Amino acid sequence: MANRVKRNRQRERAQRVTGSSVTGTVVADVAPREPDWSQWVGPDGELGREILQQNENRLWTYAKMPNDIIAHANRERAIAFGGYAERQLVELTQNSADAMGGAGNGSIWVGLMDDCLYFADSGEPVSIEGLASLLNTDLSPKRGSDDIGRFGLGFKSLLRVSDSIDFFSRTGSFRFDRGWARRKIQEVPSVNNGTGTPVMRLADPLDPEVEGRDDTYLRSLLAGANNVIRANLHLGGDAYENLSRQIRMFPAEFLLLVDRVRQISLVEVSHGTAEVFSVNTSEGVLKLTARGAASSWLRFEKNHQLTSRALEDRAHDDESDEAKITWLVPIDGAVSSREFWAFFPTRDGSLITGIMNARWKTNDNRLNLLESNFNFELIESAAELVATSICELSKANDPAAHLDVLPPPEDGTELASRLRKGIYSNMHRGECVPDISGKLRRPDTVLYPPLDLVQNRSDNSALQVWSASRFAPDNGLHPLAVEGDRWVRVEQLNDPEGRRSRRTSGPGSGAEHPTLPEWISHLTRGRSGSDAVEASRDAIQVAARLPEAVRTSDKLGQIFFTQAEEWRMLDEVFL
Repeated sequence: MANRVKRNRQRERAQRVTGSSVTGTVVADVAPREPDWSQWVGPDGELGREILQQNENRLWTYAKMPNDIIAHANRERAIAFGGYAERQLVELTQNSADAMGGAGNGSIWVGLMDDCLYFADSGEPVSIEGLASLLNTDLSPKRGSDDIGRFGLGFKSLLRVSDSIDFFSRTGSFRFDRGWARRKIQEVPSVNNGTGTPVMRLADPLDPEVEGRDDTYLRSLLAGANNVIRANLHLGGDAYENLSRQIRMFPAEFLLLVDRVRQISLVEVSHGTAEVFSVNTSEGVLKLTARGAASSWLRFEKNHQLTSRALEDRAHDDESDEAKITWLVPIDGAVSSREFWAFFPTRDGSLITGIMNARWKTNDNRLNLLESNFNFELIESAAELVATSICELSKANDPAAHLDVLPPPEDGTELASRLRKGIYSNMHRGECVPDISGKLRRPDTVLYPPLDLVQNRSDNSALQVWSASRFAPDNGLHPLAVEGDRWVRVEQLNDPEGRRSRRTSGPGSGAEHPTLPEWISHLTRGRSGSDAVEASRDAIQVAARLPEAVRTSDKLGQIFFTQAEEWRMLDEVFL
């Protein structure tokens, strides 16, 4: 009785912190809403009857094949304490997103108490097929490229933190409980269950109205959600700390990848904290609000048609013949992520600014990408996506802004290096380098500054003066393209294969760099009369702003226009 009172006090406290709405709006002192119980099917419904039939079939199988008990218990333990051990919230969120349908305004709500985890969503209620995936492993009904989770596996990760898990859905509710399952299995003749108990192979139908009587918090969630999970946590262990850490580190950028979910609420009752992540779209820009800050993103995506080679190598649970690739780019400088995502972060860096997301082929816990033909093909397609999209990041006041997101000229993992090389190779053939007017040109058609100038520059003033001259050629490089780290990226765009550094020439080698006299003389060449005077003045101003390391008289060329209307070098002119 004392424990029940304590739990109810926690739930009442949570109600005051978060309000009653499953949509995640944080309000205070809102009275719990009462569910419309007529919309919640009881244990005698179709799902309840199916559960009883599945239980009967399972126990009959265990009687005939008792080794299945050991195998199923071991499989659950491997999931709960393996790669999924600290991914409960990620897995549940992925499953919820898959169940949202196409409405585009779904909500997910997470509440953590000292002894219990609640997870609610507005997705489609569980179906007979969904029930089958919960009662088994590797039996997920999801097969599309847009689907994220693996329902039969991810849900079982809850066994890491709980031995009693309730699943409430408007179509039917049921409980997974280790003690109850052990008793049911021990009733099977000739079964020695001393080697472990599979928890999620048998389910006990529940009446949601009965369960809601003693749990005001649950009752409030049932009033607004379509599915609610209640997991009673292991006490005395690290279950609470594990989930608390997951709440604090939950990546809000997930919302940018799924149109079906617009809001996620995370409440940690013991700490009295509530976070609401939300996303909305305005004029093609995604606005993400999370942890008291807002960020703006652009999303580029494509559906890649898989070749026969990739189809043979795809994951066993993927039957789609195409794969969606999404590149998310922060446009306000607030985030500098450079990661591969499989709808949630992996441990593999991508080198490219932003989030490169796809249903990559990964290891079992989806934290590392595999070097496989499937992923190699998606990397090639991702490089094409970047090359065709990146110039949208160029700005009127900074036509070289898109260069900042390019990968640095360094190698990462095999997949990251392939992506980098593919991006530069594809962009070399397109219009991506800004000239002095801001127009984007093919890298091999741009007139670049001398190498000794850009390699020894202390500032860009010489290039700026050169570019501002009305005599500068139209295809001259924009001065903003050499600022900071942009220059090394421009160099790689101009010569992605490093052919010129290997002293080879020919098509595709990139544009050559002029010498300093050649570069300055572009302002003066062929000028006469008053134009020659003005051009000479501009050239002298450029020369005066050259870094000292390159500013020697023999490197300036014939830029001085004399009274005799002749072009001379500095040491040939009488001042």
